Amino acid sequence: MTNKKQLELFEANWHNNSVTFAMVAEAANSNTIPPQKWLWKNMIPAGIVGIIAGRGGVGKSYFTLSLCASLATGNMPFKLSKNYHGNDINNNCTKKILMIQSEDSRDEMLRRLSKIGSYENCNNLEAHDCTEIDTALLTNEMSETPFFIFLKAKIKEMKPDLIILDPFSHFLRGDENSNTIASKTMQLIKQLRTAGGEETTLLIVHHVNKTSYASKGVKKNPADAIRGASALVDTARFALILQESETDANIIEIGIAKSNYMPASNWELKLQRDKIIKSN
Repeated sequence: MTNKKQLELFEANWHNNSVTFAMVAEAANSNTIPPQKWLWKNMIPAGIVGIIAGRGGVGKSYFTLSLCASLATGNMPFKLSKNYHGNDINNNCTKKILMIQSEDSRDEMLRRLSKIGSYENCNNLEAHDCTEIDTALLTNEMSETPFFIFLKAKIKEMKPDLIILDPFSHFLRGDENSNTIASKTMQLIKQLRTAGGEETTLLIVHHVNKTSYASKGVKKNPADAIRGASALVDTARFALILQESETDANIIEIGIAKSNYMPASNWELKLQRDKIIKSN
């Protein structure tokens, strides 16, 4: 893109996306203030980049596949109390899902999804096994990789409601503790989200750091427990953490570590390895 085209883009954005007090007053008086849009109502916002984090083996990928299956089919594999934030997961509204899996094979995804539910007459999920290719989004020279360009084109063509990148470490090249690398990688991830459309949500699956987990500090400072540079959490608009219960190793507690749209959770949502069993 030439400098002239960039300046034209900046100028258009400056005028088209501004907010003034007069505009707020007019929208309030005419009752046209846009409502918050959700992927999972009152839980995961639509149109954002977010994080699902937890230690290795806690069940992040299974939880994410269950979320995808629930959103894609409307069959509610999640057994949520209707009192949990006042809403079911998807209000019977099916979503189009794209999962890029760089850790679990195609066979493993087939096995896991078959345990979660049945999918006759449902074509809303595409889960791609990318375990044998280089999925880094950023080159060593801090430029876009061929995979990033390829994936961005596929997202623009598919326009999914939800994109999953699992795990984040396989899409990042270099030191994950470097704010420069993390910030640049997250900028590319934001471009992938934008390629899907205004309401597309992109979730990256990531780990918590070993120190926080060993010291039981995940619940005390959940956002700080997410592994890597601070630019990762700073750029994300939402973060969900999975953590084993201190009283029952078979129970996984789920908390909102960060949300720019609602208060943080008090770990009231619980998962029993293969299904959500209750919400207090």
